[in-house]
Amino acid sequence: MQTLTVAIGAKGIDFFTKHYVTDVLANDLKGMKFPDHDVPGIKEFTIEDTGSTWVYCEHLDVNLTNGKLQGFDPVYQGVKQQSNGTFTLTYDAEKFTVPYTWAEQWDRKACTRFGCDPATSQGPNSFDYNPSIGKLDTTVTVSFAYDSGRNSYDIKYQSSSATPSDSSTEPPGDSVIQHEKGFWGGKHLNTDAVAAIGGVEFAKPVQDSINPMLASIPASGKLTDDITFNFAVGDSKLAFPGDNGITIGVTGEVAYKGTPYPGPQPTALPVPTPPVDDHHVEVYVSDYTVSALHWAYWKAGKLDLTLRPSDLPDPDSLKVKTYVTAVKAFKPYAAFAMTAQVTPVALPQKDIPQTYEFAQVYEFTQATETILQKQLPSDVYALIKTSLDGNAYTQTSDLTADLRQLGVAEQYDEAIGKATRVMGMVVTQNLEFALFIEDGKSRPQIVFDLLRTDVLQNLALGRSGNAQTMQYDFHKVTFDATLKSTTVPGFDKVDFGGMVWPIIGEPRYDEALQKLGKTGVALPIVQDFTFLFEQAQLSIQEHYVSVLADVAYKNA
Repeated sequence: MQTLTVAIGAKGIDFFTKHYVTDVLANDLKGMKFPDHDVPGIKEFTIEDTGSTWVYCEHLDVNLTNGKLQGFDPVYQGVKQQSNGTFTLTYDAEKFTVPYTWAEQWDRKACTRFGCDPATSQGPNSFDYNPSIGKLDTTVTVSFAYDSGRNSYDIKYQSSSATPSDSSTEPPGDSVIQHEKGFWGGKHLNTDAVAAIGGVEFAKPVQDSINPMLASIPASGKLTDDITFNFAVGDSKLAFPGDNGITIGVTGEVAYKGTPYPGPQPTALPVPTPPVDDHHVEVYVSDYTVSALHWAYWKAGKLDLTLRPSDLPDPDSLKVKTYVTAVKAFKPYAAFAMTAQVTPVALPQKDIPQTYEFAQVYEFTQATETILQKQLPSDVYALIKTSLDGNAYTQTSDLTADLRQLGVAEQYDEAIGKATRVMGMVVTQNLEFALFIEDGKSRPQIVFDLLRTDVLQNLALGRSGNAQTMQYDFHKVTFDATLKSTTVPGFDKVDFGGMVWPIIGEPRYDEALQKLGKTGVALPIVQDFTFLFEQAQLSIQEHYVSVLADVAYKNA
């Protein structure tokens, strides 16, 4: 199963890596401690030569401890994707030091022409040692993998190398090695110390700093305390097509209080090709995720409405007296107010109150009307602009019926259909709309089955709590209210529901739907990164919604 598929292009990989190297990783490396390093058995050398006495240093052992970086500021150079999900990061640093504690121990041997005294042990003596590195070129190779057992993405260390150059390591001024003729020991120590710095495994800080951030991806699916999206790897798994980008299939399973969405399994969702332009990422979103969110919203009771006169702009809309002239059966209750209830109801043989599907729709938007203005006679265009602006149709027959009613000639149908026809996501909702007369006794009621059709419009990215989501608006296309039952004696106004629903129930239900749309479908993303909402390009395709986007980093 997969309801989301993700493709990250070279620009996205570079952006992610750059900001971790320059921010998280750089901070971790600055405090990194270097391993202790021993330079044993430095060659014997003369400390003093008076012509009659000679003093020698023998068995000099130097131990370097407490090494750390100082003034280390790595500069990101780039990342190169290798085979099988491995990546090589390159960065360098200039003009920094690696302070150590220098501890030395040696044997002092004094000699004359008559012989040598027994050697005496000296030390250990400790000094500060501050080798400096002019430049350090570092490469770190890691692999990117998914651990299904932990539901976590991991960066795993493969190898690293560091090449120092322009190094300077003057031994401590009070060290015995300062007496060495030609500083053979100092040069030897210099070479060894620099090699130790270059041999440090810089990949471990990479692994330790990035993995906690990757572990935040599952948490990005927590939409509310009760509604969660599971971002485990789906059918297409984690892949590296052509070693030029990353693709991931994501289950995107939705649960409400731990109960999975019971709707139909999603159709096979294709995987986008990693962007080759400047965009960072492309995400495909299936209709399953949108429908599952609708179901979870329903289970949470967020689509149930109870309305009283004071809840409406015109309180008289819920007063029986308003309708006595049209409905004779209301006359005995003329003095009473009513309460309205709107409740989504599960569809027959299903535990969901709605269906979503991708289909061709006709939308009269500013963009489509601009096209029509160039193609239609001015009087025909003016008629359409005045009467159909903002309309949406899911059936061709409904559109042509309205065109005929407006007096638009059939010869313009093809141009109008072509200009307004787009791929849309159509949602059909099953509702119960009930009116209760508050007579203080039996509460007579009129109950209607209501079937409403909407299309989703104005797709965009946004934030909902801590989640980043694909958001949308609901645009009503049609509704049909059918009398289901009544306990009002003599009530026979079968079209009453269609008359009062737009006044009483629809405005507040529209508000509830818009809140649902502004909550939106959670998208997987790493902590501290944010989709650039305003620049994202969203489009409805034949079987999915495409989201082409860039991301920003918190400190960028």
